Amino acid sequence: MLASAWKIVSDSLNALAVDGVSDRNIKMKLKGSPDIRERYLVLYDMVNVLVQMSQDRFSVLATTTRAFSSSRFR
Repeated sequence: MLASAWKIVSDSLNALAVDGVSDRNIKMKLKGSPDIRERYLVLYDMVNVLVQMSQDRFSVLATTTRAFSSSRFR
């Protein structure tokens, strides 16, 4: 599931690049184009959700791994 979501992020970034968005003109494009602004904000929110999901999964993994849990209290 996460890999598919990251693929969507990648495809969305590529689509923005095809539409002329670059590091140099991102502010101008966001101010001038409601469509690009909306796509960018959806992408921004999606990345935040994916990062939080990944951190949550890592946290569970770290706390339930035997080596971590047994060495933690030594």
